[in-house]
Amino acid sequence: MTIRGILFDKDGTLIDFDQTWMPAYHAALDDLCRPLSDPNVKNRCLVASGYDIDRGCTVPNSALAVEGSDDIAMIWLKAAGQPSEKAAIDRLVQIMEDYSADHPVPLFDVATLFKRLTDRHLKLGIATMDAEWVARRSMDKLSAAEHIQFYAGYDSGFGRKPGPGMVQKYCADTNLQPDQIIVVGDNLHDLHMSISAGAALSVGVCSGVANRDDLADVANYVIEDATEIEDLLDQLN
Repeated sequence: MTIRGILFDKDGTLIDFDQTWMPAYHAALDDLCRPLSDPNVKNRCLVASGYDIDRGCTVPNSALAVEGSDDIAMIWLKAAGQPSEKAAIDRLVQIMEDYSADHPVPLFDVATLFKRLTDRHLKLGIATMDAEWVARRSMDKLSAAEHIQFYAGYDSGFGRKPGPGMVQKYCADTNLQPDQIIVVGDNLHDLHMSISAGAALSVGVCSGVANRDDLADVANYVIEDATEIEDLLDQLN
């Protein structure tokens, strides 16, 4: 098996999901709830989108874990009893995305890992259910952008996970075939995207919100975090 490229998910795979996104979610929800009189509306919105209030964590494979910011905003507006108007959705999305783009918390030294991977002559890409511009700014802030040859977000026009479009576009832009690439992600949407596109390998990481057993049911390999991809490449070679 000859691997020539790796397509990474972002949040939960390269970026710490809770430390990056929970403050962003709270900032948006505070804006939504400020004019409302119901003191329970914020918690109701969190629960509706997949946050376990009692345990203080995101529910695996929930909307918060796998969907785009626009989907999450619509869930919140419905839970708050507010109309899902475009202006309201756009405002919530802007608050979330601005915060996460400016305050990405890496799970490890992303730039160093990506440099080592590009030194192996691998073509790297990012496929996220975040907005493409947020992924670009986040990677720039982590000094990793120079190593990335492809970006796709939910708004890039290549479809959404778990559909195959992001993988297909990555392969087209990098002149690779699906059987030459690995897809690395922290949730089932990433893995199902990989499988639907015919990628050579689907690799799950335990650094996000999904649990190992769920990943192991679908992935070819499950590793603790994306830094272990180098050891996996050595095994494959």
